[in-house]
Amino acid sequence: MIPRAPIAPQSTGRRARSPLARTSLIVYAVLLIYGSLSPWSGWRSLGANPFAFLGAPWPAYVTGFDLALNVLAYVPLGLLLVLALHPHPRGLPSILAAIATATCLSVLIETVQNYLPARIASNLDVLTNVAGAALGAVAATALAPALIDGRRLQQARRQWFRPHSAALLLLAALWPLAQIHPGPMLFGNGELGRGLVSALLAVFDRTLPVFDAGRFAAAEVLVTACGMLAAGAALTAAMKQRAPRLRILLVLLGAALATKAITYGHEFGPERAFAWLTPGAVAGWPSAGWR
Repeated sequence: MIPRAPIAPQSTGRRARSPLARTSLIVYAVLLIYGSLSPWSGWRSLGANPFAFLGAPWPAYVTGFDLALNVLAYVPLGLLLVLALHPHPRGLPSILAAIATATCLSVLIETVQNYLPARIASNLDVLTNVAGAALGAVAATALAPALIDGRRLQQARRQWFRPHSAALLLLAALWPLAQIHPGPMLFGNGELGRGLVSALLAVFDRTLPVFDAGRFAAAEVLVTACGMLAAGAALTAAMKQRAPRLRILLVLLGAALATKAITYGHEFGPERAFAWLTPGAVAGWPSAGWR
């Protein structure tokens, strides 16, 4: 009689975890803090209680756009918190843990905003942020069994992306989030792309007698195309031949454009949400060669 091989204890009832969700949570939290405290300059102290905003009356002037933006900004945070905690805790405990974590982060950010002249701490912002995190957490409890326990994330990654491509995927995912800085050129990536933009402007300034609007548009075409080409090349290099490349690239572009519109709307008002949509920016899209 041939003895049976012993069954490994970890194979029974062991639920999956998601390193991708945890990495994404850290990256998103860092970018959320960066965007909330931008421009990171002019720090000063007014000598007041930094927590006084929690008991202050609600702001007299607030727009529906700002409220919606505060909610939407924290939906991914709540979702990623629950996915990162999965499988323990699960259900209501994971939702409460995500809400508590998002509340602490929101209060911390609003408190630090007291020391920035360009920012105003608001208890209403905290309330809308927590509401967004709660929505994301509830959605994540419904999605986690399929995405993590069902290993759909792993299956999609193995089917569409090459092994050991995590770094490239992370770079591609960061590209839309880099648009939170409202730079003068589409996909100039704010502080990250200031060197490229400055170099282009310097070249035009040296070689051309007058740097007019037409030449600025030409520079914008080049900056937009270079930004799209770099992001597209990173993501394409990570994909397998069978992957729906064009659809994935279009999703990436849509996320970047949506982030840019939300950022402009927040900084300059809803009526200026699409001020970045200039002829130079539009002409740069086909110049990137995505196909």
